[in-house]
Amino acid sequence: MTDAGRSIQTVVVTEAVRDATIGGKKVKRGLTIALDPDDGLIAVHKDRATCVLAAMAALTPGYELVTLFYGDGADLAEAESMAKQIGARVPGIEIEVRHGGQPFYRYLIAAE
Repeated sequence: MTDAGRSIQTVVVTEAVRDATIGGKKVKRGLTIALDPDDGLIAVHKDRATCVLAAMAALTPGYELVTLFYGDGADLAEAESMAKQIGARVPGIEIEVRHGGQPFYRYLIAAE
């Protein structure tokens, strides 16, 4: 089970609430940031979709299923639109959209 858990790549997406330096990169308040729980900042952009797609591009290829959990600040229509954009960038994967209800994070993304 531990090996299976380690094979899942995860990303959290939120908005920077203040100017900060994360992993040596400067981030301005209000920008969308994508974080790997282990490696820190993997993408930052003023456009949310651009940030999420850059984060997906940073993942190790080979995953077959992406689950997009939407939470604080997102709704089903936005999450489904994001899922379509991910699917267009990473063809051949299955994408599920689920309401996660998580505070602070607009999206939690699991790729397995």
